[in-house]
Amino acid sequence: MNGIKKYCWSILFLFFALAAVAQRRPAAVLSGKVTTRDNYTPDAAVVYLLDTDYSTLTNDDGQYSLTAPPGEYTLVCARIGYVTSKLKVRLEAGKEHIRNIMLEPHSSTVLDEVFVIGKSKAREINESAYNVVAIDAGALRNTTLDV
Repeated sequence: MNGIKKYCWSILFLFFALAAVAQRRPAAVLSGKVTTRDNYTPDAAVVYLLDTDYSTLTNDDGQYSLTAPPGEYTLVCARIGYVTSKLKVRLEAGKEHIRNIMLEPHSSTVLDEVFVIGKSKAREINESAYNVVAIDAGALRNTTLDV
């Protein structure tokens, strides 16, 4: 019985060790700068690899950086008011790849209509269990009557 436990623990340890080693393949770094035709650097442009979970936002200077496993991807850059840009990229392990992206403005940036939808918090009306009577206290001013 003791030998079986040692064997099971050895197999379990070997499984976790192999899983840890398998995840350590060298990654590739993809970075660059997002600009427009007039050299404007839009901040908070979304840069991502299509059909993956790898994404980032550009900083105030339009710079971005992504770390992903090696492979072939479609690099997508999107920003409100600009046409979405797509580039094919091939990432190699352990290398840094620089891809600068030029965004083109939409041909029609003026909106005809804007819809604003909002919600308000429902308020509950409290009702008292006893009668409330309002009286005019002006008539009792400067008198000795008890109210």
